[in-house]
Amino acid sequence: MVVQKWTASRRLIWLALILLVVSLFTVAPTPALAQGCAMCRTALSVEDPVTQGFNYSILFLMAMPYVAFAGVAGWVWRKHSSQLKATVAE
Repeated sequence: MVVQKWTASRRLIWLALILLVVSLFTVAPTPALAQGCAMCRTALSVEDPVTQGFNYSILFLMAMPYVAFAGVAGWVWRKHSSQLKATVAE
């Protein structure tokens, strides 16, 4: 089995390709994806407690994956740093 090395130019090409695909998906959304926001806008257009609760629930749902990732990353960093300190002390 031959393992190919990733050269800097090859990495740059892959990075450019990934950025191109991601930008195409974000810049050119389909019209069906935008319908959900328009429907919610018309249904919850009045400034009442239900609308504010709906907006806060969306923010809460958007934040949870980042909070979970930060918790796991912090735990891994803490374990790694404690092991590093233990090996340096020896």
